[in-house]
Amino acid sequence: MYGNVNPGSDGNLLAEFKMMEKYIFDMTGSNTYDAYTCAVQEQPFWECLDISSSRTLGGSYKNDTIFDMSSDLNVLQQAAAQMENAKSLFGRLGEQIDLTSTNYFGSDMPCQGGSGDGDITGTTYNRSILMSGQGSKNYGDGVVNAFDMASLMWVQFAQQPYDALSRNFVEIATVQGRDDTAWRCNRGETKSQWMAELGNNYCAGPTEETGALEYSRRLAEGAAGLPLPMPTNARADKRRELMQRQMQKLDMTLQAAQPGAADNLGFEVVEWAKVRGEGRWVRIRPDKTLLVVELFLAGFAMDGGIPLSNDPTPDYNCDDVLTCTPRFQPNSVPAIMFKRRLEYAEAGLSPALRALASAQCAEIVPGNDPQTAFAGNVLSVRQQPLTKACPFDLYLWIPEKPARGTYIAKNAEPFSQEADMLTSMGATPPARSEEHTSELQSP
Repeated sequence: MYGNVNPGSDGNLLAEFKMMEKYIFDMTGSNTYDAYTCAVQEQPFWECLDISSSRTLGGSYKNDTIFDMSSDLNVLQQAAAQMENAKSLFGRLGEQIDLTSTNYFGSDMPCQGGSGDGDITGTTYNRSILMSGQGSKNYGDGVVNAFDMASLMWVQFAQQPYDALSRNFVEIATVQGRDDTAWRCNRGETKSQWMAELGNNYCAGPTEETGALEYSRRLAEGAAGLPLPMPTNARADKRRELMQRQMQKLDMTLQAAQPGAADNLGFEVVEWAKVRGEGRWVRIRPDKTLLVVELFLAGFAMDGGIPLSNDPTPDYNCDDVLTCTPRFQPNSVPAIMFKRRLEYAEAGLSPALRALASAQCAEIVPGNDPQTAFAGNVLSVRQQPLTKACPFDLYLWIPEKPARGTYIAKNAEPFSQEADMLTSMGATPPARSEEHTSELQSP
């Protein structure tokens, strides 16, 4: 299917698209990035596929927001106020993109550099430069994922701001490649482990002393890196877990405050509607306007994949089996839908104006391949063109009686095939104490 690929230029991006698709598919069905990191170890030119990250276009957002959901003014009133400052409503309902940005690929944080470039096994490996963000290299996030696919598609179709780049693709400089991608092959690293490390320090790499990645502190460590004290009374286990949760929150705050750490991204996940005996809808609402979304869901995974539905989303708290379940598919199969924030009645628009305003927003399409919005435990979508990005919510249908190949933690017995499949895809839900248990099982 993928043929024999050799380094060089062929004048188009077809081979890059096909190989990105391959490594993304491998990642969604497992809990590691080994398929890609080991390919880089064998043939270093695969590093050229890792062209982007969540930090690509960093610094491109302007500080002003066109549509504020928390405002007492509806979208038209807000637009009228902003028109006085020569701002346009339609096509700019999300956060604004600075079209003069040149951070098209990689990150806005250069790192890895000095005398040890490209050599992580010798004594010249300069960790102090690598970890400090004072190097000169620009690179992606060490994996192939939805961010790389988004940049490739924006370049292919010359969407702003990528329309400023040459149409002779060989002339486009992208990234220089990370020093440690090949080293990570078969090291027992999980998807979420690597992403958490990047969030805390984009310049993460192997230590000079041991060659091991210095992953973020675990739950069993306090904010100062010391072991948590063991309670001694009869409720020791429960108290210890509660302390671990509290220290984890503190640790995340401290990590996020470090220079170069990514901002914490907030999500509101709520049970939106439930149809007895059939399933339920979960709404996933990010606190920002996202251009590319790639989420690892806990407690939910499936073989194969499902498309992104353009059907209308369900009404809040609906329960009718005919109108509140996915259309044109069995209720035993998961579904993914979306709704732009301006399409809610709370936006203050008439139905006709909602439709008109929505038509001016970017398209929301699957993030990994044209037919798949969810595969394994990975949910991914993107907006295009990104200069028309609008804030939106995602809706996930979780069947009560899932079809074969769909795995839900709430239904999985310990040590069962379902539990094993969830683990193999990285979808095992986190431990939960009685105080924190709710009817809404992860995701």
